[in-house]
Amino acid sequence: MVEQTEVEWPTCVQAGCVGVRSASARMCLAHSGEEDTAAALKLISETGAIDARGVHITRALLERILAAAPRGENGEPLIEGCRFDRATFSGSAGFENAKFSGVAEFARATFSNDARFDGASFAGS
Repeated sequence: MVEQTEVEWPTCVQAGCVGVRSASARMCLAHSGEEDTAAALKLISETGAIDARGVHITRALLERILAAAPRGENGEPLIEGCRFDRATFSGSAGFENAKFSGVAEFARATFSNDARFDGASFAGS
């Protein structure tokens, strides 16, 4: 779990969590109910933008997030900017073949296992 300190985003109401609140909820993606998670994933599918700052991301949650992203010609996730600042990834984090455009921010993110970016491309900063 991320050490709780001052962050620049509205945080999840779950005690000790610094995950950014989903747009339609008071909780982050890791703690929100299925209805709020579905709404957040729908927004990702419409915009390609992912905001998971401070969120504890399991392999299953990352798979859901990436599955929601728009797809390219070969089925690869098209990520139109992402914020994973201070996110914690448990299990393997697979971003294989993802196409990142815009800002791809992983500042102070931690990975408990391997992080794979094989075939991924970055067109932004």
